[in-house]
Order: sequence, then structure tokens, then C-alpha cells
Amino acid sequence: MSRIHFIWKAILELGPRQIISYIPYQLAMRSGLYRHLPRPMDPTVEGTDSKKFTIRPILELPNPQRVLDTIGEKGLCQVRDAADEIAAGTVRLFGAKPVPLVFSPIENLEHWTAYHGGVLPHTGQDIKFTWEPARLGWVFTLGRAYALTKDETYAQAFWDILESFWEHNTPYMGPNWASGQEVALRILAMVTAAQIFAPSPHSNSDRLTRLGISIAQHAGRIPATLLYARAQNNNHLLSESTGLITAALALPGYTQAQRWERLGWKYFNRGLESQFGKPHKCEVPAAGNVEQNAGKQENPGSDLDHQVADAGAVGAL
Repeated sequence: MSRIHFIWKAILELGPRQIISYIPYQLAMRSGLYRHLPRPMDPTVEGTDSKKFTIRPILELPNPQRVLDTIGEKGLCQVRDAADEIAAGTVRLFGAKPVPLVFSPIENLEHWTAYHGGVLPHTGQDIKFTWEPARLGWVFTLGRAYALTKDETYAQAFWDILESFWEHNTPYMGPNWASGQEVALRILAMVTAAQIFAPSPHSNSDRLTRLGISIAQHAGRIPATLLYARAQNNNHLLSESTGLITAALALPGYTQAQRWERLGWKYFNRGLESQFGKPHKCEVPAAGNVEQNAGKQENPGSDLDHQVADAGAVGAL
């Protein structure tokens, strides 16, 4: 297949909007632009005022007793068994057998742009095996067990494991910062954990402030590569937008919160529109014809300008 034919086929398959988003992303990656542009502002530059990093509860958690009444003793045993595995330092990746829960697959971390090929440099290992435990999905398992039992073993395990992640994953360095979607998934886990484990004596003020700072650091990573998420036109854009919205709601006192929320809703709504289609005229027998306004259609060039401006405004990495 000739190069021209390949490009033409890509345009037909993906559409001009996605191509227009993908090209500048690739140029930025290949030219090293992401490496040289300023990083997002370090949240601690403005000081570590606990009010600024206080994590606001945003979830309506179920009543533990109602859950226990529903799942019964057998269900509770299953919850505890799964959490006990994690507390013991193991995790089931992709539902397989338990393996050690570690976050340091490589030493001498490089800038996150060095890991965008899908494999770890110098090892050839599929990056998904590094990403999976670092998504912090195990947080929800520990959280369920703690919410139902108030067993402090699970709270202590949460903090020990999370602090291990922080120790081995310097912000914006290494494979676990290469994907905006992976970063967003961690935001969801950390915000949930902050609410579930807040009553624990292990959740002291220093730890909770450090957790708030980490959420801010994660949210600051996402805008730089929204062009890539937009080009994918799939769950990348929706999850990254959700991550921004979640961080904004959880840290309302932080300087960038309003910007995150604006970006999050902007691209979440565009993701829904582009992936599921615009509302259209439909007939409702009981109420007659209803027309839903899909809003103004922007041209691709204008959309690109907005995306580049947004990435630059927050600070590309």
C-alpha cells in the first residue's frame, strides 16, 4: 500500500477531526516538544496549605449494613479474602493468579514521552503489565473491605501500598505517567480512597494532604495530551475528562480546579457527542414531536485551535 493511499484510507476511516488532532500530537512527540515545554506547576509551589489540598467527599456511599444484609456472610468472606490478598502484597492482574504488587519495573526513570511505544524500553515487556497495578484498581477492593468491617488492616495496607507507588513513580517520569487515561484512572481511585479511609486513624493530616497534592499532580498531567485522547475518539477522552472533573470537584480550593472542570466538561460532552451521535428529531406519541438542540457545530480547524490553547494554558509536559 502506497503512503498516499494509506493516508487517504486513514482519513476516510478516522475522519478529518481525528486526523487533525493526531497530527500535531505526533509532531509534538517526535520533535521532543513535550519534553521541553514547561511542566504543570508543582502544586507545592503555592505552599502546602492543608485547606488548598483538602479532599472534599463527592460520593454518596451505600449504607454498610444494607450491603451486609444483601451479600450475607458468604459475600463478606469473599470481600475479605480478596482484600487479604492485597494486604499481603499481591494482586490479580487481569483476573489471573496473584502476583507481587510492585511499582518499580525499571530504574532510572525517563520522561514519560520515552514510554509511548507500548513496550518498556530495554526489556520489551508489554507496558500493560506495568500499568495494570498502577491503575490502583486494588484500592476499591481494600475500600470495600474497610467500609464493611472497619478493620484497620485494610486502611494501613492502603497507605503502605500507595506510598510505595509514590516512592517509585516521580510525577511526570516513567511509564506510569505516559498515558493520560492511566493517570485519570488513578485520580478516580485516589478520590474514592480519600473518602472511604478518611475515618481511619491511619489517615492522618499529613497523609491526606499528600494525597491531595498527588491528585493535583495527576490532574495537571492530563491536558497536555488531550489532543491524543481527542484523536482516539474512544474511552480515552471520556475517562480523561472524567478524571479532570473528579479532581476539580474533590479539590475545590485548588488554583486550577475551575480550569480542570471547564476542560473536563468541555471534552466529556464532545466525547459523548462524537462517539454516540448528536440528538436528533424524534416522535413521541404522547407528547408530539420533540426536537433536541445539539448545539453549534464547530469546524475542525477551530476545534484544533481550542485544544492546542487548552494544552498550552495548563502547561504541556
